[in-house]
Amino acid sequence: LRGERGQGGELGHITLLPGGPVCGCGLEGCLEALAAGRALEREASYAYHRKVDTKELFQLFQEGEPRARRILLQAARYVGMGLASLVKAFDPGVVVVGGGLALNAPQAYWEALEEAYRHYLAGWEMPPLRRALLGEEAGLLGAALTAYLEVRDGGG
Repeated sequence: LRGERGQGGELGHITLLPGGPVCGCGLEGCLEALAAGRALEREASYAYHRKVDTKELFQLFQEGEPRARRILLQAARYVGMGLASLVKAFDPGVVVVGGGLALNAPQAYWEALEEAYRHYLAGWEMPPLRRALLGEEAGLLGAALTAYLEVRDGGG
C-alpha cells in the first residue's frame, strides 16, 4: 500500500506515544522510536550506563536481568498495540511480523506482543498473528519483487 504520493506503508511511523522519544523521521512517539532495534539499544544503553546492543540485551533478558526484561517486554507491548491499530484500519486476513529484532527475540517477547495484540483487539475479529518465514531478508525480497512487478507491468 504505497498510497497516492508513495508515502504509504510506513507502519513504523504510526504515532503510539505522543511526546515520546524522537524518531529518525523527526517526529516523536512513533512505533519505530519505541520498539525497533535501535530504540531498544538506546533504552538499554541508558539503563545500563554503557553501550548495549540487541544481542546483549537478549542475553541479559535470558539471564533474567529485570531491566532487560522491562525494556524488551515494553517494546513487545508497543508492537502488539501498533499491530492491533493497523488491523482496525486495514482488516487484513493475517498479520505477519518480521524483521531481525522480532525474529531473534525470545519467546517471552512474542507472548507479550500477542497479549497486547489480543488486548487492543478485544471485541474485534482477530486475524491470526504469524512470524515471517522469509527471515531478515523479507524486506529485500519484497523490494525486489516490487521492482520486478513494476517492470513486468510496464511501470518502470
